[in-house]
Amino acid sequence: LLTAGCAQMHQFYGIPGGAAAGASDSKLPDMQAGWEQMCSNVMAGLSGLNMVYEAAGMHASLLGFCHESLILSDDIIGQILLAKSKVLYESMHDVELSIDGVKTFDLSPMKFRKVYRGQQLVLFGRYGESGKAVLKMKARMTGEDRVYSTEFEFPEIDTLNPELERLWAMDTIETLEWRKSIGADSVEESESAIVDLALQYQLVTDYTSMIVLSDEAFARRGIDRRNRDRVERELQAQSQRSQAPVVNRQVDRSTPAFPQNAPRIPQSGGGGGGAVHPLALLGLALLLAAKRFVGKRK
Repeated sequence: LLTAGCAQMHQFYGIPGGAAAGASDSKLPDMQAGWEQMCSNVMAGLSGLNMVYEAAGMHASLLGFCHESLILSDDIIGQILLAKSKVLYESMHDVELSIDGVKTFDLSPMKFRKVYRGQQLVLFGRYGESGKAVLKMKARMTGEDRVYSTEFEFPEIDTLNPELERLWAMDTIETLEWRKSIGADSVEESESAIVDLALQYQLVTDYTSMIVLSDEAFARRGIDRRNRDRVERELQAQSQRSQAPVVNRQVDRSTPAFPQNAPRIPQSGGGGGGAVHPLALLGLALLLAAKRFVGKRK
């Protein structure tokens, strides 16, 4: 409350100012520390304070400092800044996404009807062939219809991110679980599709598990080493990415979908809640895949 009062005094006199917040009386980064850091930083952030002293990592009434707590506080501050932006900036309503030019299928359900400033949208799916695609986002703001669009190329093949296959499979399994829970699909059909995906992409689910066997046991039982081969491909791709220069993966650089730059958390703190262009993430999440749907048992 004193921190919020200081912010009101600064605003009353029209001058910038700061106050203390984020410090904890606890001597360890425990539940008490997280609660005290969250409460005081929330008051400081929502009251409009220009500068916050001792905002991260401070313990024992400023007698101690903890590097682990510094990381946790950074994430807390990032979430506070994102929450504040939801109050200060209008959200998009009735959001619809469409991809034209290239046939896409097995897409994630578009559950996001409302999009806040800085919110990341992730859409997984597959496409059958390469080519130029047009991605459109339709939404309403202040009662007006808005359309954001961009063009990008689906590659013929991309071997630098094999992990995307598993991410797509995990997202599809979550969708199957959700549809089963609401009664949209039968239990037998959902469980069968989940098992098929889990076995093909080597994932642990409620119906599949992984066990450790010797090489002799694999050979004796005639089990294909698909998980080993997949892990080797992923590790090889990770090694290639680590040795290559950093590449900007934003797909709408030539034809930006949005007139302004993407909102970002200030460099002074809160790196845990950064943001990127939603359409850039959507373009990266789509996968080159086979023609048939792998989630159905043949």
